[in-house]
Amino acid sequence: MEILDANYEKADLSKIIYDTCNHLTVLQKHNLLRNLLTYKELFDGTLGDWQTEPVSFRLKPGSKPYHGRAFPIPHIHLKTLKKEVERLVKLGVLKNSPSQNVRLLLS
Repeated sequence: MEILDANYEKADLSKIIYDTCNHLTVLQKHNLLRNLLTYKELFDGTLGDWQTEPVSFRLKPGSKPYHGRAFPIPHIHLKTLKKEVERLVKLGVLKNSPSQNVRLLLS
């Protein structure tokens, strides 16, 4: 199994529906397209802002935080991960951390 690089292009919704949804009738395809076009900003290939109220939660009294070990990244996926992390840093979604642990995980 291979993990491909992310593709952040604007989706051609009509082409996708009419090429891949062969199990739907023409009317169902039309209705699906109409509904997806209502939210077309979700398919423009860019990141957006999540507009919601802040979320908070309460811990049970006496509970203690847990920190597990980092999940090892298979070497076959390392190049793809580095490329995506660099892209997210350039967009400002992630910040570069000088932490040696992070550097070791991604080296």
